[in-house]
Amino acid sequence: MEEKDARVIAKRPSMADLILDGNRVASRNSSVKLEFGDMIRGYALDKGMAHLQKMNIRNAMINIGGSVRSVGSRGEHPWWAAVMDVSGIHSIGYVELGKDEAVVTVRAFDQSIGKQDYIYRHVVDPRTGLPVKDVKAVTVIHDSAVWANAAATTLLIAGIDDWASVAAKMGVRSVMMITRDGTVYTSTKMEERIHWYQRMEHQHLVPQRQ
Repeated sequence: MEEKDARVIAKRPSMADLILDGNRVASRNSSVKLEFGDMIRGYALDKGMAHLQKMNIRNAMINIGGSVRSVGSRGEHPWWAAVMDVSGIHSIGYVELGKDEAVVTVRAFDQSIGKQDYIYRHVVDPRTGLPVKDVKAVTVIHDSAVWANAAATTLLIAGIDDWASVAAKMGVRSVMMITRDGTVYTSTKMEERIHWYQRMEHQHLVPQRQ
């Protein structure tokens, strides 16, 4: 362990150090660092669409890395957005988007680090400091791309056991999760939206409380 890392760990940074005051965030501990990398895509999608609407463009779709934000329609038909597998390469289905909606996917990419071949991922559970284990990808549909991005990242950390309560607090109903073993789970609301390819096998998540 490098000396710099040891000094940071010694200060025991924690989410409990954060001070939330409206839309302002501060910390009691200077070693606490917040990283918003997974939020940038959603923010860019929303800002890009807002710019197009200011230009009086009423029908458009923006795709950034497989995450999509759309407005209006594609001629007489709704916009279609592909639903991807964990690799982000292969499509397993598609959804028909509403007049103003986003579909965002967040993936926990594997990176092998260390002599023991422990699999680290770029998404870390702030409660433990360890990488997420069970869920490898989360897809969320919402009218705000940045909110969908935030929700997908949070649900990736919450996992199969805790996703429902977290999603309910965030007002998210359309959720798809793909676990480490490749099992595809959907919320009942998402199941209503997805058109599956090649008879994809999937399971329902526990329905959210309304």
